[in-house]
Amino acid sequence: MGFCAMGSALDVSPYETLGQENPWDQERLFSPPKTFDPPAVDPMEGVEPVFYEGEPYLGKETRVFAWKGFPQGGADRSVPGMVLVHGGGGTAFAEWVRIWNRRGYAAIAMDTAGCVPRTEGEQSGNPRERHAFAGPPGWGGFDQMEGKPLDHWTYHAVAAILRAHSHLRSLPQVDANRIGITGISWGGYLTCIAAGVDSRFQFAIPVYGCGYYGYSQCYIPRLENLGAKSSEWMRRWDPAQYLHRAKMPFFWVSGPKDLHFPLESLQPSYYLTKGKRDLCLPVDMRHSHVAGWRPQEIYAYADVAFLGKEPLPVVTGSGLKEGEDGKAWVAFQHGGPPQKVLFHWTTDRRVSQDRVWHTEEVAAEKTSPGNYRSEHPVPQDASFLYFNVLDHRGFIVSSEHVVLF
Repeated sequence: MGFCAMGSALDVSPYETLGQENPWDQERLFSPPKTFDPPAVDPMEGVEPVFYEGEPYLGKETRVFAWKGFPQGGADRSVPGMVLVHGGGGTAFAEWVRIWNRRGYAAIAMDTAGCVPRTEGEQSGNPRERHAFAGPPGWGGFDQMEGKPLDHWTYHAVAAILRAHSHLRSLPQVDANRIGITGISWGGYLTCIAAGVDSRFQFAIPVYGCGYYGYSQCYIPRLENLGAKSSEWMRRWDPAQYLHRAKMPFFWVSGPKDLHFPLESLQPSYYLTKGKRDLCLPVDMRHSHVAGWRPQEIYAYADVAFLGKEPLPVVTGSGLKEGEDGKAWVAFQHGGPPQKVLFHWTTDRRVSQDRVWHTEEVAAEKTSPGNYRSEHPVPQDASFLYFNVLDHRGFIVSSEHVVLF
């Protein structure tokens, strides 16, 4: 499979590898950042630009561009908030902010790579335009290992997230006790780290992103190209070094075919967090920014936490039936019977997006008021299996994976 070792993951503090006790200084980063006149960008309806103080880079000051927005009437009441973290090739997305605004949330989306939300030319595919106060370019910082750790992209990106959070919670129309974070792909990676260093978040929703990069076929070549520096990158910047510090609830949204963050990386990542964890794993979920903010389960999860709306089903247990070979099971709670329960499995042992997944609908047995259970025989030669529970709205909540090899 290639590179997979975590080196000395979890036995050395990442703070030590960064050369100081705690580089994410709470007194500084948890205070509202200074703001400045933003660079010239095309105005976007319903949102406003923010240009705030970043971390020093190569001895020079930096600033971070973001869009923020509020629901209609939000200036007159205290509303919940969301911090939105884009992935590779992305930027501060105004539309993402507006999606949350329409649902009753204040939101802020920052650019984590020193750019403004436009390309340098008119043709698609051109790089994002960097502003005059840019920090290190993204993503991952694999080409920055010769520099000082506090000049690396991951450090600056996480600090930009913490400062965006501090700015949002300082606003009078935002309820500082009701702010969550979600990020897509590299933004999910950053969400995992940010949740480990910023306990003020009430929940975290990483989409695709997770830790254990040494199991990802997408990133193994980059790590191998680092040679001896690969273990150093893993100790400093793999989210596995931070997830065990996170105590807030996590809602993991991904797909079992994802190339960048396979099950081999996702499962040990969700085992690390200390708070409640839930999963949403549509079997055919694609990998993109739009696909990453589209799942309605993300908004439903936030609505349950902050607005007291109808809860999602809750998986209370899953695994292989004790004392009897050949049966997988899932137990869950919900206010009514599910729309359906789906059993997913694969016999493919490759760490690959080309794994073929099989699906079969199974019956749900009511075991007591509000409690249900489903079972399915374990298919011959199955390597991974799990269940998806769909409520009456079609919203998906998933069981944890069972690994059979």
